[in-house]
Amino acid sequence: SIVKFSEALSMSTVMNDKSSMAKTLNSMAILNWKTREKDEALKNWLQALSIVEELEDKPKISKYLNNIGIWYRDDSDYSKSVEYYQKSLTIKEDLGDVRNIGKTLNNIGNVYFMMGDYENSVEHYGRSVEIKEKLQDNKGLASTLNNIGETYFYQANYDDALLSFRQSSSYGKDDDNIFDNERYIGMSHYYLGNY
Repeated sequence: SIVKFSEALSMSTVMNDKSSMAKTLNSMAILNWKTREKDEALKNWLQALSIVEELEDKPKISKYLNNIGIWYRDDSDYSKSVEYYQKSLTIKEDLGDVRNIGKTLNNIGNVYFMMGDYENSVEHYGRSVEIKEKLQDNKGLASTLNNIGETYFYQANYDDALLSFRQSSSYGKDDDNIFDNERYIGMSHYYLGNY
């Protein structure tokens, strides 16, 4: 598969088709990422980003900035991750890309959570919830409200954690969060002395 991508990149380069070059580099980066070739993934995303910046392709710039933010998050370089997510968010706001603004705010909230900066985490999650409510994105709401509940739980704020977990449940059982949600509800009750 990487051979095919390399061939496509060579053809795009010969033809000076910069849009195809960036798309191929992004695909290569995703494949590198999945095969645990992290450094190669970052190199390809940065190259793709450079090309789409030259082309002034704002949706792609935002997308590749987001991918690089994920790379840095998974590499535990949280401040760099937030930096790339913020750049992506700014472009999404300029484009009016509301759905992806909500997703990126949630991603930023996740990074702040990993940093132990719970105040910023809840702030970004809250902004994400406002957008997801307007879009009636029930699955997204369930996930982000669950994230808020986890944040409160880690602050030993069990009453607010329970409220968030219950709100999360009211938007349907998000398969990704159902077990965490129920587990945290049980543990919150335990810590509150509600046996």
